[in-house]
Amino acid sequence: MADSGSGGSGGQSVEAAINQVLAAEESARESVARCGEESARLLLIAREEARRIEERLDKRISRLRKRRNKKINNRIDHMLLDNQRAMGHKVRPSAADQPLAEAVAILADQLTGGESA
Repeated sequence: MADSGSGGSGGQSVEAAINQVLAAEESARESVARCGEESARLLLIAREEARRIEERLDKRISRLRKRRNKKINNRIDHMLLDNQRAMGHKVRPSAADQPLAEAVAILADQLTGGESA
């Protein structure tokens, strides 16, 4: 008949095996806790990086929209000038200088860091 763990060398080996299992379970719990802490830390880092990426994208989108709006407005101005010329109207000198003024404004923005190409 097998030893039920109530003494003798068989009882000690069962107790040793139980202790070994308990130690392994404790080690596993500690490992899981460390993994949870590490994953929480990595999640915070990832969220911060995502926030920085979102900020950069927002800035880039704003710059692109600003450039697009300038181009659209410039094109509209040219169309209006062409229309006025086609209808025989005199074109005001300030309107004719608009492309130059816009080019200067864009260059100033680029030189001061207000807008990058």
